[in-house]
Amino acid sequence: MNIIYLVLHLLLTGTAAEVRDFASQVHYENVIPRDPGLMVFSNSPSRVFCGALCSTYKTFCKTFLYDQVTKHCFLWDKTFEDSCATDIMPSTGIQAYGFNFIGSCTQQGFYISYDGRMCFKYFYSSTPLPKETVLANCQQYGAELLLLDTPQRRNYFLQTRTQSEANGHVGLSDIKEEGAVVWDNGCPLDGNTTMNMFDNEDDRYGCPAANCMAAVSQTGTLIFEDFCCDSIKHWYCAIHF
Repeated sequence: MNIIYLVLHLLLTGTAAEVRDFASQVHYENVIPRDPGLMVFSNSPSRVFCGALCSTYKTFCKTFLYDQVTKHCFLWDKTFEDSCATDIMPSTGIQAYGFNFIGSCTQQGFYISYDGRMCFKYFYSSTPLPKETVLANCQQYGAELLLLDTPQRRNYFLQTRTQSEANGHVGLSDIKEEGAVVWDNGCPLDGNTTMNMFDNEDDRYGCPAANCMAAVSQTGTLIFEDFCCDSIKHWYCAIHF
């Protein structure tokens, strides 16, 4: 893929947009995702302008699409390679560009897996934090909570995780519906995933319900266990590409 460096001097919110580099996704030209979360900006003069918008909304935007016919700019919080990405439909004149996540991974000291299409890093706080604060910490790196939603990602995590790392929270929860555990990208758990659910036990963690999941490694086996969402001390941030 050709890397297009968009040197942006557009003043969008009172300050110049951050310079970011994007990869042209030629395999996804002339298609558009069916996703209600897609942000649409009309009357965008160029793909450079569209890329500047993506840079401005950097905590949201992973992919931008530019319609050469209608001059619409679409910002998307997913990549086409996401395992549970929304269906796509044909649309003539669409150019697609994805943020160059790999470069961001290597600059920030994340462990990187090309096979698993991700990089991740372990974080620790001496004081308990709510999930919202943990997510904000990940976003500082252009990341989110780790998704272990494919066998490749789980295998790499098990191989890379060190013994000194405590049970770290990942992007998995049953916050929306008790007992319906899903990844933060909407992907369901597959049949090969082991869960330890303790919601029906006594209030062992001092919270009404343990809805956020941590990755627990036991004798080389990956297990996910539920913990409180408002008292997180260990977590994994990841960039998925």
